[in-house]
Amino acid sequence: MPVIDPVSRRIPIAEGTFTDLQAHLQAVTNLELWTIPLYLTALASIQADASCIELPPDRLRVAKRPTTTVTRLLVSVALQEMYHLQLAGNIARMFGVVPRLDWPVYEGRIPYVSELPLGVTVALGTANDLNTLRLMFAVEKPDDPYGKRSEPGDRDVPVFPFIQYDAAGEPCYPSIGTLYSVVLQLANRFRAHLHAGSPQLANGLFSAWYGHTGLLQPATVDEAINIIVDQGEGAIGHQDAPLDDPDAVPAQSSYQDPFFAENHFSHCERFQLALDNAGKGVTVWPTTGARSAIPAQQHLSVLFSALLDRLRAAWAGTAPDLGPMFLFRGALAQVYAAGEVPAFAPTGAHSPSYDASIAALAPADGARWASQVQYFFTYTDIEGMKANHVTRIDLASQTQVAANQGAIVGLAADAQMPPGELNEWSEAQQQSFRNWKGD
Repeated sequence: MPVIDPVSRRIPIAEGTFTDLQAHLQAVTNLELWTIPLYLTALASIQADASCIELPPDRLRVAKRPTTTVTRLLVSVALQEMYHLQLAGNIARMFGVVPRLDWPVYEGRIPYVSELPLGVTVALGTANDLNTLRLMFAVEKPDDPYGKRSEPGDRDVPVFPFIQYDAAGEPCYPSIGTLYSVVLQLANRFRAHLHAGSPQLANGLFSAWYGHTGLLQPATVDEAINIIVDQGEGAIGHQDAPLDDPDAVPAQSSYQDPFFAENHFSHCERFQLALDNAGKGVTVWPTTGARSAIPAQQHLSVLFSALLDRLRAAWAGTAPDLGPMFLFRGALAQVYAAGEVPAFAPTGAHSPSYDASIAALAPADGARWASQVQYFFTYTDIEGMKANHVTRIDLASQTQVAANQGAIVGLAADAQMPPGELNEWSEAQQQSFRNWKGD
């Protein structure tokens, strides 16, 4: 595994300062943000998924289902990365840091990670592209698959003894796990700086699924870091976050965790399953490489820019409004439909306004199923509604959505669909759906 960004400054943990902790908290929020477009871009590339991936037999007692698909693997990881961004941002706020949320760049290196497997290129790509699958696996791969725990069953992040920076002055480590190891040690050293009353984000969806809202107290900072590492980087070789108890099957409620089976594997393991499948059964949108999707790329960038602004504002103390997040599936699909891989390029002077982007994705005079309405529903909505023991509407079916249009209007208006108190359709989206004629 070649070193692509060598360490230029190394400091013993015992000599670390509160400024070092703040720099590392900015790093982990940026890194969690960086993973989300990477995974969502691969997910949105899937036009049809006939994959059938067997789950390891030794996990079936817990997972409760024998197989999964590439789509389900990607969705389940992307959702937990959103949870990890929420946790990382909340930890930062408790130490007085408002997340900067730098615009993600997909070239050269994985942010803050000094090593990259030979032959892997950092770039956005499709769900059947082997480089993309290898990159996603590399993001989550631990240094040591056994984690070097001091005691059997110890859930603490493995200790990494140094604070490290690259030539640009940015934190720089062999893996995400080692980065979080340093964050945990510095956080414990500077616990006197914690402010429990700082602005935080909490999504009810995660509370229902993981038993944690993401709202933190000083006593739960360590647990939050361990959840991120155990679910994601897989430092102990398997996930042992709250729902991994075989007896912890979610109670019957309006929304169960639709990815219960997949969530019993670390992200590292899930990407290994997808990589082993090597794209079999996955049909993706054809991409030509021609620059025919400029308007669609601009709309995507505007939505992403608006989401970053609203996240920054929410962590600065304003009321959360994350509406742009729930238009992403449509924006990504429209780029693929135009023959390109989404670029997530920064917005420029000639980019449309956010209102114009909303109008493009949710026209007020009524949307159409093929170009807009089917993309109003995220993968979470689709799978979650299937698991809803009250409604069980198939939101991927034009016929069922048309037949239940009135009920869906009511659920969206009451913020029950999408699930979670932050997940609300914009008024433009609601109006566009109300005006839909079922075609």
